[in-house]
Amino acid sequence: MPNINDMKNSRFLKRQDVGDGVVVTIVGVELTNVALESGPKDEKWCAVLKEFPGKLMVLNGTNQRMIAKVLDTEETDEWVGRKIVLWDDESVEFKGQVVGGIRVKRAPGKVAKAPAVNDADEDAGTPPF
Repeated sequence: MPNINDMKNSRFLKRQDVGDGVVVTIVGVELTNVALESGPKDEKWCAVLKEFPGKLMVLNGTNQRMIAKVLDTEETDEWVGRKIVLWDDESVEFKGQVVGGIRVKRAPGKVAKAPAVNDADEDAGTPPF
């Protein structure tokens, strides 16, 4: 018998879709109307993922920043073709309630670029604390 979460057909990725973690490939980022058909327009940025055809991941502010951090770029065009891990974090809060949600982390084996070192900073003689 199916779980009740499997009975709801949605065009958006749900936390149950990613479970303990799944590696996904970003195909693109697009502005999408996430409102119900009968409701007023509500556009949000969404990630298109190769591993979930027909489903979009709504990019809340936290996940936008985490993707930018793990991919070492805020330019969404540079996200295309890159891999991240999505996982179900049961501790995510929304409007003061713990509801769970999708979170992002670095894909295994992917290392962010090291920040450039400024020689002038190293010669300043100031301890780093």
